[in-house]
Amino acid sequence: MSEMGKQEFLEALRRELSGLPASEADRSASFIEEMIDDRIEDGASEVEAVAALGDPSEVARSIVAELPPIPKAIAKSKTGSTTANWILAVALSPIWVTFALVAATAAFSVYVVIWALALSVWLVSVGLLLGAPLGLITFAYCVATGMPVVGLWQLGGGLLCFGLGVFCLFGAKRASVWFVEASRKYAAKVKSLFVKAPKAGRFGAKEATHEG
Repeated sequence: MSEMGKQEFLEALRRELSGLPASEADRSASFIEEMIDDRIEDGASEVEAVAALGDPSEVARSIVAELPPIPKAIAKSKTGSTTANWILAVALSPIWVTFALVAATAAFSVYVVIWALALSVWLVSVGLLLGAPLGLITFAYCVATGMPVVGLWQLGGGLLCFGLGVFCLFGAKRASVWFVEASRKYAAKVKSLFVKAPKAGRFGAKEATHEG
């Protein structure tokens, strides 16, 4: 690779990153520019600082490799022509639109199921707890109508349901904590398909390419 200055390197890098959204390409280029400036501040010449990063195409491949799956697939599918990109997008729209709708529906369905399970546990607990007052009401009615034995059975059943309700209440509390954590992890997993999480990649931290 011939010797390159900072601006020449950054222009070549932006060309290599043309398949990325403009904001992502600008953010990556700005980060690389800051790395070059740091090396220069540490005493390296501009050419040395640029040469230490390697070829712009290799740097671009490393940046794309660290992207989440969805943006990475989009970046790899783009061509160097805006017109060609639009033609491909329109031609393949029946496929990617359908896939996007199915994926979004599936993701939302899983989220709804998680919270539906949490709600059902609480509803079961509340329903069982209502057994005590219902049992008392039924007992009073049965005694008033001359059926004390039936009333005792109803009262006993109501108290049993109340005891089960108290037991389920503790279980519902613990289950809710688990459901909240599960939904949080699921949301983070879905987000990771689109948004890059901070991690130690080649360009995930300055230390990866810049040793103090």
